[in-house]
Amino acid sequence: MWKKQNNEYIDICNGPESLACDINPPSAVFARLQASGCLMGKPKNNHGSKLCREIGNKQFAESKWIEAIGLYNRAICAAKNVSSELVGLAYANRSACFFELQMYEKCLVDITLAKEANFPQRLMAKLDKRRDDCLNFIESGSNPVPFEPKLSFESHPKFTGMANVLEIKLDSEFGRHITVTCDIDVGKIVVMEKAFMTAYRYEKFRRCDTCMMKDTNLIPCTRCTDTMFHSSECKASDFHKVECGMYTLPIDAEDYNDNQRHIIRSILQAVNMFATAEELQQFVEDAIFSDSMEIPESLLDEKSNYREFVKLWHEPNVYLRDMFGQQVYFVHKKLLDHPTIGSKFNTKETQRFLMHLVAQHYCIINYSGNIVFDNSDDLVGWNFEEFRSVIAMYMNHSCAPNATLVSFDGYNVIVTIRPIKAGEQVFLSYFRNDKIQHSTIDRKKYILARCRFNCNCERCNGKSLPSGERNEMKKDECFRYIERNKPKINFLVEGPIQTPAAKELEEKCIEFLNRYGRKIWCNEIDFVTDCYRRLLAAKFNNKIHF
Repeated sequence: MWKKQNNEYIDICNGPESLACDINPPSAVFARLQASGCLMGKPKNNHGSKLCREIGNKQFAESKWIEAIGLYNRAICAAKNVSSELVGLAYANRSACFFELQMYEKCLVDITLAKEANFPQRLMAKLDKRRDDCLNFIESGSNPVPFEPKLSFESHPKFTGMANVLEIKLDSEFGRHITVTCDIDVGKIVVMEKAFMTAYRYEKFRRCDTCMMKDTNLIPCTRCTDTMFHSSECKASDFHKVECGMYTLPIDAEDYNDNQRHIIRSILQAVNMFATAEELQQFVEDAIFSDSMEIPESLLDEKSNYREFVKLWHEPNVYLRDMFGQQVYFVHKKLLDHPTIGSKFNTKETQRFLMHLVAQHYCIINYSGNIVFDNSDDLVGWNFEEFRSVIAMYMNHSCAPNATLVSFDGYNVIVTIRPIKAGEQVFLSYFRNDKIQHSTIDRKKYILARCRFNCNCERCNGKSLPSGERNEMKKDECFRYIERNKPKINFLVEGPIQTPAAKELEEKCIEFLNRYGRKIWCNEIDFVTDCYRRLLAAKFNNKIHF
């Protein structure tokens, strides 16, 4: 990428110097799909809306409140008229889910939305009773206080969202990395960084398209069928004005479609920062051709964050990946076809630059970092591109991590899971939780192939803890408590969790890890950190205090 010929960026998708290895030219594939109508979004459909609500009712009957909310959201989004009985019923059904989840304020909001959307008069008495019950619970103090995470220390003056006890460093052995300036115990939030770029992938009908707030009173886009918003302000976002209906590959090709959603969102964020395409080009070129390992002076605004984002590491030969040319060409074509973007990139030079920028974003989003979240739907993490931020990308990998990454309403939150001494690094695991249990040989092969370094962490260097010290852990009162009670807790991220029992289990995990967490990684530490990470996943996803 970023190659020029006759002082002009080459066509990396279809030209003679193309880097893409697609069998068919991307331009030909795009033309064929467009002619066949495969790039059209799904139209609003009342039958589909009714069907989604009926399936949601079945989930509700099985006490699967969160699943039901997602289906009611689909029903609201699919309906042709936002002010209709269909929509009113869906809002009312969603209010019932919030009631069962003890989210009484949200229940009241949905009751109002249902009435505004032509909820049938014949069922109004039932809705009014639910409203009165909500008000009684709130007045009696039975309304649970939702969990709201915050930094455990003062914020760093130069790096928004990073605790002032962290320090970004650079050396020949570790590259860029983050260390701590004081001793830190287990359970401390050291990073709570607003994601620089957000785009949902797995929870399209759970989150706001703009702010990424989850499981709230979402309202639909009136034009497309897969986008919802937390508020009218979010609905007025500049992003969705461009993105609405921008399908670049067939909707059924979800993996490709979702990747392109992230690329489009990140490109739009970059474009919106600059008055002209030429200003953006100058900024990007200055960043890309500067020292790749520089430590930023600060990360206090969008431009400084974007400079670090566009410099993030990616696999050198990523263009050899299947569909590279199609992904880049399709996004580039769709962006230029949009009046707002097309009018900005209106010369051959800026259009070719935009093609290379799309490719750069594709590479970063698909490869850089490989960090995963701990609070995914299946408790094994998802790709980091979901909520892209910079500070977390400076964290190095260890198969025996001392911190973990969780998401919360568009924020990336890093929590310590083992004690860290002053001067030591903060380490995350780049593995999904299922992969980290693989053999040392397989883990080292993966890290070398994917991230281009040899992992020599305490779990990979062959050292082991003496049996006597492990037996001491097994006899520990906290460990025995965790062994007995971990199987009793429902760790389903979106399911109910026994709060008093979970609270005590969390306290025992923290106590044990503060006592033994600095010892060489062993099965006992693995067992307790796994339990603690699962508790964090449930807390951050369900937004409940233990």
